[in-house]
Amino acid sequence: YSIHLLLKSSGIVGIRAYEQLGY
Repeated sequence: YSIHLLLKSSGIVGIRAYEQLGY
């Protein structure tokens, strides 16, 4: 399994959550 892909996926999710919070 690609760790780089996992980090990229979690990064996208983090950005989505960040936008949801309104920061």
